[in-house]
Amino acid sequence: MNIVSCGTPQASVLFVDECAILVEAVVQEISKQSGLVAFGGHGVDGVPKDHGGLKNPAIAILDPSQSDRSPAELREHYADVLGAEEVIAYLPSEHTRTARECLHAEFSGVLSRASSADQLRAAVMCVQEGGIFVDGCFGDFQNARALGAPDGMEGLTAREQTVLGRVAVGSSSKEVARELGISPKTVDTHRCRAMSKLGLIGRAALIDHARTHAWS
Repeated sequence: MNIVSCGTPQASVLFVDECAILVEAVVQEISKQSGLVAFGGHGVDGVPKDHGGLKNPAIAILDPSQSDRSPAELREHYADVLGAEEVIAYLPSEHTRTARECLHAEFSGVLSRASSADQLRAAVMCVQEGGIFVDGCFGDFQNARALGAPDGMEGLTAREQTVLGRVAVGSSSKEVARELGISPKTVDTHRCRAMSKLGLIGRAALIDHARTHAWS
């Protein structure tokens, strides 16, 4: 297990992979970026072993092809168990279909395992700043998640749109969680992120925004 800190951390990054040597190398490279603290872990499924007790990492990086779970299941698992706000897929360059599935499952980026250290750090910084990073080797479908956003929901992911729409018409976090098959904590995470993106503070502001844009 490697824990490397550099400067005052602005974001914590968890990198998980079956290859211990790769984990050590990637942790070191990420930590060269000022303001990031990186942790390494082993075992993509379940709670990664030797993750140093890291709680609520801002970003988790993992290879979905190393798991029997679907990208959507992995995304929800890392959000629910470790509180990961963002997840980046670290895939073999030939796995274009999986990359697309990851984006539809609301991963914040897809990166080739053949990427350079500079590309890796660029992906982390892009996601940390609220963007979506798509390695060019997977094709041009960066906006696949944002297509068809309703009025007043531009810039939100598909899941954020769903959650915010349900909450705006009076559904509780528990009700939305049951409907979507996720935890109430994950619902609250999506709601808070979506409202932040839209510049909304408080339930009254959300209801006014929903009425203005005729969400119901």
